[in-house]
This record gives sequence, structure tokens and C-alpha cells, in this order.
Amino acid sequence: MSEDGWYADPTGRSSQRLYLAGTWTRRVRSAEGVEATEGEDHSGAMAEALTPRPARGWTAERPSFGLATAAVGGVLAVLGFTVLDWAAAMSFADLRRTVAADPGQFDVVTQAYTKFVFLPLLVVVLVSGLLTTVGRTLARIAVALAGVVGGVGLVGVVIWIEGGGAGTDQSRGDAVPVLTVMVAVGIVAAALGVGAYFDESAMLARGLAGTLAGLAVILHVYVVTDVFDGTSGSALGAWAPAIGYGLLTVAPALPYRRVLHT
Repeated sequence: MSEDGWYADPTGRSSQRLYLAGTWTRRVRSAEGVEATEGEDHSGAMAEALTPRPARGWTAERPSFGLATAAVGGVLAVLGFTVLDWAAAMSFADLRRTVAADPGQFDVVTQAYTKFVFLPLLVVVLVSGLLTTVGRTLARIAVALAGVVGGVGLVGVVIWIEGGGAGTDQSRGDAVPVLTVMVAVGIVAAALGVGAYFDESAMLARGLAGTLAGLAVILHVYVVTDVFDGTSGSALGAWAPAIGYGLLTVAPALPYRRVLHT
């Protein structure tokens, strides 16, 4: 637009607005032809109105190496529990049936892990690891719930074991160090989960993600070494979740920029 004159008002406040010397003036005209001068300069409003708005969608300030690492770790962990064999012709499902059929041959932690702990632990680790830096309220709520539910669940598992849910007095006594770690991590995870909801910087959420994934590594390695009496006979599938959890433990310490929705 280069010629001076009356044009449709871009702000929509009047029918027409006078354009002079490359500037929208305060002179406006109604549909009935009545002219008036607005009481304030709307040049700033006009500039803003004519500035293109950024497209809406998911954005990240730069590639998130932490998020990519967490995603790879999550895939490995899931494959280890669902597709890859833990030993020759033995999947994780086969192992669960073996432990259930003869629980006395395995540690109390292994019994609890293969019976039900592995799945909720996998879920809370994936939720906290993958949603930690998503800049949305629902994501922050999900991470907070993962911390609280995961933490309370860990303490509940230890109470169940010590209450006679698995093993004997002797076997439960042998597992006290690991059970103590589970309780400690459970308390810390629950506290971090509560704090993560209020922490918009995601630092507590990242700490929670690393804490849960670190415990998952410890428990998984403990179970694999118990099942295979060390490492003999184990296949890639047995260690894939441990490797995946290891990556999820490291991921929060890597460049991990918040993913935002604009």
C-alpha cells in the first residue's frame, strides 16, 4: 500500500481509517461517513496486528540429546520384556512361568520382580524419562504421578515381601540390603514426584527420572544374576532392559531442553 487515502480499518474498530505517508493515522470514519480522531495512537497495535504469528505446534529450542537417549533406552527395555529371548528358547514370559512354578529356587526380589514389579516399574520409568521436559501441565502431572505412585508402590512391595508375601525368613533376611534400597528410593521418588509438579524448570523431574531408572538397573541386574547364577547362559534379551534403563539413567544429565507447545 503506497497511496494516501481512506481504507478499510485493519484493526476493525471503525469502518475506515486514513492512511498517510506510509502510516495509519488516528483519523477514522464510520460506515455513515462520520469522521473522528481516536484518542490514542494505535500505530503499535497496527504493527502487532500486521506481524505474522508463529505457527502453532510442538517446538524445541534445539535437538534434545537427553530425550533421544531416553527414547532409545525405552525401546530397548520394552524389547527385552516382549521380543528378545533371555536365554536359548526362553523368553521373559517363559521365565515368569518358571519362577511361579518353583519360587523356592529364586530370591524373594526375583519372585516379586517377575510376578508384578517389572511392569509398573517399566511404566513409571518410561513416563518420567520421556515426559520430563514436555512443557505442558498434563505432562507435569503425569511425571508427578509416576513419582508418587512408583515411590509408594516400591515401599508397598517391600511391606508385602516382609509380611510373608514371598520367600522364607532366611531368604527375606538375605535380601535386606536390596529391600532397604527399594524403600529409600521409594521415599525419595515420592518426594521428588510431589516437587516435580511445582517445579517448572524440570530439575526435580529430571532427578526423579534418573532415580527411578537407576533403581530399575539395580533390580534388573540383581534378578538376572539370580536367575542365571551369574551371567552364564543369559542372552541379549536378559540384558536389554538393563542397558535401556542405564540409558534412561544417563539421559537426564544430557542436554535436555524443554519441548514446548505454542
